[in-house]
Amino acid sequence: MSGYKRMRRQHQKQLIALENKLKAEMDEHRLKLQKEVETHANNSSIELEKLAKKQVATIEKEAKVAAADEKKFQQQILAQQKKDLTTFLESQKKQYKICKEKIKEEMNEDHSTPKKEKQERISKHKENLQHTQAEEEAHLLTQQRLYYDRNCRFFKRKIMIKRHEVEQQNIREVSVTPRRPRGSGGPVSSIPVPLAVSTHTACQGMKLPAVRESHFCISAFPIGLKQGQSCVRIKVRVHSATPSRA
Repeated sequence: MSGYKRMRRQHQKQLIALENKLKAEMDEHRLKLQKEVETHANNSSIELEKLAKKQVATIEKEAKVAAADEKKFQQQILAQQKKDLTTFLESQKKQYKICKEKIKEEMNEDHSTPKKEKQERISKHKENLQHTQAEEEAHLLTQQRLYYDRNCRFFKRKIMIKRHEVEQQNIREVSVTPRRPRGSGGPVSSIPVPLAVSTHTACQGMKLPAVRESHFCISAFPIGLKQGQSCVRIKVRVHSATPSRA
């Protein structure tokens, strides 16, 4: 029995040494992964800042260009409408003058009508002609205003669609870059962090009496384990000796 107890104590020492070695390897691996995650998170933050500055500069530049184009477009419409209105008013003046001369000639040819009545007819005809021309001018101004509003809305719609496409592209660019959660020092959510310890490598070089195989689990609790997080359990296969019957 003394040989069996000595063998059991030896196995227990070897198991404790193996457990300590696995814990050390796991801690080293975890620290290495945390360092890699921190480095990647810092690089991602720098890239995000650069991307944000670039996007803001691009949006501001495009906004200035769009405002200048819109102002130029409005000025072109207003200039053309002013030109059309001037041509229309000149045409009305010519038409008014022609109608005025025509009615005067008609009144002069009519010798039977008294002069006072002729003047009244001429005045009434002038009023009707002026009223008709005023209505035509108001109709033209209304049509010009509707044309101006419709084309300005259409132009703004094109600008808004283009701006929306740029913003959607910016959102897609930002969503591709992984970000660290605000207020937490944890790893970046979009980076898979593998955690594995090779028990085969840890067991190499250890001479254990090959008598019978058994299994046990080592529970490794990382530093800074929070509530709700699970520990790492490592399954280790070892050999234990069975007492020999004398």
